[in-house]
Amino acid sequence: MTLTITEKNHWKERIEAKIENKIKRLEATDPDLFNKTKERSRNQLLKDLTLTSEYDKLVSLDERINTLEEELAEIAEKLYIAIKGEPIYYGRYNLDTVNREIESKTKLFEEDYLSESKLGSEIVRLRSEKENLLDTIWLATTNRQIKELWTQTTDLLGEQPTLLQKQAIETAPIE
Repeated sequence: MTLTITEKNHWKERIEAKIENKIKRLEATDPDLFNKTKERSRNQLLKDLTLTSEYDKLVSLDERINTLEEELAEIAEKLYIAIKGEPIYYGRYNLDTVNREIESKTKLFEEDYLSESKLGSEIVRLRSEKENLLDTIWLATTNRQIKELWTQTTDLLGEQPTLLQKQAIETAPIE
């Protein structure tokens, strides 16, 4: 009786597994032999191709890069925590993570510096209008009670409504 293709594949896989287990047991009896053999083979290949010095440079550079990456991560972690006030919860510390956090914090200073000039003040005002546009639209299309509540809230918080919000509040309410 002949075997089906499925049965043949089953026995092939079983025999391969037995052979692989035997190889692993043999390698375990003298692991140094196999490591040395791999090392010698690699060295011979590099020698035959006259790439030994380039490979050595590659290894040296890789080690330096790893050292620098570790140093970079340590410094970036210190800076990030100092700026953010808490550690990163995902990702890794690097220049990009620090720069993103610096960028988010510098926005606080940016408005102050821009406000020192007439042009900068206008840009800050327009950014504020843009940022508050949804509230402005709602104020322009709502009833008197919401407009009064909005005015009371901004007064309570010590905020000033934007120019468009002032106009929206003064617009006749929808009744």
